[in-house]
Amino acid sequence: MPELDERTAREVESAVARVVDKLLHTPTVRIKELAEAVPGNSYADVVRDLFALDPAATDVVTRADVIVADEGEVK
Repeated sequence: MPELDERTAREVESAVARVVDKLLHTPTVRIKELAEAVPGNSYADVVRDLFALDPAATDVVTRADVIVADEGEVK
């Protein structure tokens, strides 16, 4: 935002950094907990658990047997 003076730009940058830090705190802590857990979790398992995703939804995008047609249809 070039119209902002330098002080305001620094304040906006600082505020955004604080918001990002706040948003990423819980997922960062959780991924560290998962990293220390029993080995064997796949990446999909960790992401599903971290973001509380529906297992059926993540299974669709991680299945090896999904074939995408030229028209963009999933078979």
